[in-house]
This record gives sequence, structure tokens and C-alpha cells, in this order.
Amino acid sequence: MSVLQQQVAAHARQIVESTLDNTSLLGVVAAGLHRVSEWRRYAERIVAILQAGVPRACKTNKPKNEPLLQELCDGILKGSECDLIREFPFMRWGSVSTKPDWSAEDIRLWVELKYVRKKADIRQITEDIAADITKYGDVLRRVVFIVYDPKHLIVDEASFAAPIVHRQEMLMYFIR
Repeated sequence: MSVLQQQVAAHARQIVESTLDNTSLLGVVAAGLHRVSEWRRYAERIVAILQAGVPRACKTNKPKNEPLLQELCDGILKGSECDLIREFPFMRWGSVSTKPDWSAEDIRLWVELKYVRKKADIRQITEDIAADITKYGDVLRRVVFIVYDPKHLIVDEASFAAPIVHRQEMLMYFIR
């Protein structure tokens, strides 16, 4: 604590002006990032990479379907050195097998990507997410749901996300 207090005093101007390197220990503490769980920071990093890459990669040609979008996203994530495993692990739930789109098993994080191409997709995506919440929650996995909605067909993101984000172990993000 005394070292941190000395560093805060020495770098007070940088802290106030928000010019402190946020990757330094002092920057992490000043931004409160030390209070955010590792899995949440990792999920937010994945989302930031995809939010930056997907709209650019799909600017002139949108993927025809969700598997092609997943393939594109897999390339973006691999290029960003994310240590995610594609379509692993398989798990049994009732009489069906299922798997996440990506996983980071060391932090129990699963990533699910959904693609809204037309208005009618919203109902199916909602049902798929509801099923994933049940299945993945039963095996105590943290889940980040990422919805690619380039036409902005989901007009009320907060209402769409509400049943998901009230769960502590689940996050929802949108890519436009």
C-alpha cells in the first residue's frame, strides 16, 4: 500500500489527466481494473477485437450464414492471439450433445456467436440463447453472447439483453 500511495502521489497529474499507461500496475489500479474479474476482462477483450474486426471484414460482403461468420471470427481471434479453442468441449445435456463456439476452459468461459440476417432470425436466436443459458449454466460456465446485427434489426438492445445480463456469469454484446 505504501508503494502504491507513493506512486499515486508521484503520478497524480497523469491520473487526473488520464494519461497514465493503463497497462502499468498503477494504471490498472487507478482505473479500477484490479476489481474486474479475469474472465470478464478476457471476455471484454474478445468482444473488443471482434467489434473492431468484424464490421471491417464484412463491410462489402456479409457472410451468408452463421458458420461462415464463425469462420471469419475465428481467423480474427487467432490473428489477435486469443487462446480460445473452437467448438470445444462437447457436453451432454439430456439426450443431446452441445458445444460452445469457442471456449477458454482454464477460466470456464464459453463464447457464443449469433448472426441476425433478417427480422425472423431474432426469435430463433432468442430461443437458442435461452437454451444455452440453461445448458451452460447447468455446468457452471461463464458465457459471453455476441450478436452480430449489421442491419440493426434488434432495436432495443437493453430489453433483448436484460434476461441474460442479470445473471452474474453471463454477458451480452452486439456488433453492428
